[in-house]
Amino acid sequence: MKLISSAFFLSFLPAVFLAIMIPYNISERRQPAGNDFSKLLPLKVGQFNRVEYKDPSPGLDGEATYRAGSKEIFMLFSKADSKADLRETMQTILDEVKTNKTTEARTIELKADPAFIHFIGPKIAFFAWTRGLYCFSADSKNADKKSLDEFMTAFPY
Repeated sequence: MKLISSAFFLSFLPAVFLAIMIPYNISERRQPAGNDFSKLLPLKVGQFNRVEYKDPSPGLDGEATYRAGSKEIFMLFSKADSKADLRETMQTILDEVKTNKTTEARTIELKADPAFIHFIGPKIAFFAWTRGLYCFSADSKNADKKSLDEFMTAFPY
């Protein structure tokens, strides 16, 4: 009996089965709606409380910091005007993360919706993703993967 290569097998799987590989099941979460990020970003995400917030402005992402004791997550967020702008934003994020913090543990998908970039390593625990025209990123303080996982499991989008 001849074994079928995994690449060959995966090429026949329906997209539904491949979606399981999307980190944190973000494709299963609800879509954000509206432009008021102060309301879109929850004051509490699991055990994390939003302690700092700055609205996005033309050409600049919004910023938020969440804390739970010594755990900290820094977020950037924005809403693009078009899919092309969103792809450009995700490519910029990828270029910045790859340039500044190297790691071998990475998962990247920029052509799907949602698109995502997931880097875990000794200097980084980072996740960026899209939902429609919205773009979010979460970066844990001190490359704390456990904190990032906890935060992302509870984040609504």
